[in-house]
Amino acid sequence: MLKKMAYQIGGVSLVLSVIMAFASLSSLFLGRLLSEADFGEFSLIRMLVLFLPFLAIWGQGIATARYFSKHPPSEYDWPGAMTKILAVSAGLTLIGVAGAVVIYRLPLMTSVALFVAVLFFCSTLFLANLLRSQRQYVPAVLMENGFRGLFFFVLLIAYFTIGMNKTAAMGFYLGLVVVMGCFNLWYGLRKIPSGNRPVPTEMHKAGIILMGVEVSVDVLSSLDTLIIPKILDYASLGLYAAVLVPAQLFNILARAAKYVWVPEFGRNERTRFRLLTVGVTLSAVLLAILLAVTAEPLLHLLYKGKYDAGAPLLKILAVAGVFRLMYSLSSSLIVGRLGQKALVAHLRYTVVSMILYFFLLTLLLRSQGVVGAAWALLIITLIRALLSYWVVLRFRHERG
Repeated sequence: MLKKMAYQIGGVSLVLSVIMAFASLSSLFLGRLLSEADFGEFSLIRMLVLFLPFLAIWGQGIATARYFSKHPPSEYDWPGAMTKILAVSAGLTLIGVAGAVVIYRLPLMTSVALFVAVLFFCSTLFLANLLRSQRQYVPAVLMENGFRGLFFFVLLIAYFTIGMNKTAAMGFYLGLVVVMGCFNLWYGLRKIPSGNRPVPTEMHKAGIILMGVEVSVDVLSSLDTLIIPKILDYASLGLYAAVLVPAQLFNILARAAKYVWVPEFGRNERTRFRLLTVGVTLSAVLLAILLAVTAEPLLHLLYKGKYDAGAPLLKILAVAGVFRLMYSLSSSLIVGRLGQKALVAHLRYTVVSMILYFFLLTLLLRSQGVVGAAWALLIITLIRALLSYWVVLRFRHERG
């Protein structure tokens, strides 16, 4: 079982690594081409289109992966369920975009494009999780993340034909999300058979509980990018976004592993969790040491000395990456296998972590500058990992 899971994670990691490699090339390209402030503004819009859908989908993405890993989607009217889910998502998206307009004073056209892109990404999240529930991990990853890699090629074509600036980069990114959303919708409706039975409220209720977990996790992974320009400036966000490129290695591994772990834990009761923990921890520590030792020359090579000041940030983020991988393992077990009491406890601790992170981030940004964002992330990631392992130990005999 562990061997099969390792192969699946390896396959997803490979595909996701290729996608994120091209996404990183996009960041490197724009980081060199644009000014620090313009790169910071683009990074904000990019984060909003990745951040808001996980709020607007109201937990139904992960609920879909959880429910249909145990029930065949071919028996259910999942297109009807998707329509209902997206109707709610449209209202939540409108609220989210309106909040972004007030906070960041976004122009009208940018706001409209952001609304459309977020709604299409919500449909993509539903379909990707449906594929994921059927162990179609590689197609699911491509559906959910493929546009991030494809953006690099769009950038190159645009740069050599019409040129590139901050506004064009934002427009192409949002437009690509919509185009890929249309393709994913066509592919999903064609590829995944459906039935006549209505999707039970059981799935939606589980999604509402999981919504708190997903929203909190989304906020925790995005809050630094959203707050830095309000407390510091766009140039600081540009530096932080540049350093996140090599640190993405941990995020790639964590996301790829979680993509496989959640449905696999739901199916299999014999997974050797302790052995997995040892293997994940050792691998993460070795990777963190490598990244910390090479931080300064790596950033110098990537950005030609433009962001050398980010080396201390990268070292801290490397350590945080260890706990990020450990958290991904334990939270996957909770979401994929354990029962409602464990989900509620996990939600409670995640919400507390989100609130604590907000205050930590605000305090440390004001006192230490942009490096404070890395320290806040390290502290909160450690706390989240410890709390999630406590939930596993406390509710390990309960099954969902």
